Amino acid sequence: MSDMKFSTTVLSEPEIRVYVSEWEDQQKLHIRKFVETEKYTGPTKQGVAVPIDNVVELVQGILDVYADETGVRIVLDQVSE
Repeated sequence: MSDMKFSTTVLSEPEIRVYVSEWEDQQKLHIRKFVETEKYTGPTKQGVAVPIDNVVELVQGILDVYADETGVRIVLDQVSE
């Protein structure tokens, strides 16, 4: 894995980070559990990596599940570059 281009912590316990990195010439958005131990500090295998081109669909899917569970609908209606 190359260096993270951007990283933000979205949960503190357990520490879950969202970041972008490049693997085999493809940018991927990762949502991963991070650990800090004496032997290792960094991302774990617990998480998911999504091609950057599919992030909007992933986010909309998450929002759809959230809406189904809570009754609160959030819609991504505009994506700008």
